[in-house]
Amino acid sequence: MKEWCSLLAKDQDDTGSGAFLLLFNEEGFLALQRRSANKDLFPEKWTVSASGHIKQGETAREAIIRETREEIGIELDAPKYIGAFSRTKPSLFFDPIHPAGTAHVFLAHISNDSSFEIDPEEVQEIQWFKVYEISALHDKTPSVDQCLAFMVEQLRRREMLEE
Repeated sequence: MKEWCSLLAKDQDDTGSGAFLLLFNEEGFLALQRRSANKDLFPEKWTVSASGHIKQGETAREAIIRETREEIGIELDAPKYIGAFSRTKPSLFFDPIHPAGTAHVFLAHISNDSSFEIDPEEVQEIQWFKVYEISALHDKTPSVDQCLAFMVEQLRRREMLEE
């Protein structure tokens, strides 16, 4: 299934259907959220730090700033846009509610003393992981969103993430 996702060489903020955040602390740990049980897509799966649909008239950057505030209570200043994945069927990123478009990916960093305020309707919990732990976590349990594992692997291959 992994070959169905392709990292696009995009460098601009064009509006698509979703935005995804990989949030790191000063020690290089990545914050992952476990989605709440009441989510329609990927309930109770470990996934990116924050994500969501881009509203009409909103840029991908505006969407990820809003979603991060709503889901985990973190205010982002300037998340770095690093690229996009196709969301067309049969991609791992395929969303039957919004079947076309792009999944825009952003990186951001926060200080180690930052605290999360999670919305329990959206997020069960949030934990810090080293990047290498994500692949191992995915291999050991079906509780990891396949998109997350693929996204991290693609970014590691492009040397955009540290181990």
